[in-house]
Amino acid sequence: MMISVPTTLEQLITAVQQLQPEERAIVAQTMR
Repeated sequence: MMISVPTTLEQLITAVQQLQPEERAIVAQTMR
């Protein structure tokens, strides 16, 4: 799965909101 690097915080937030709940949990663990 390729994830483009967001250039702004707004784009990052938008991308996270589009994730499925299980994907969001993975991202949360990774960013911790």
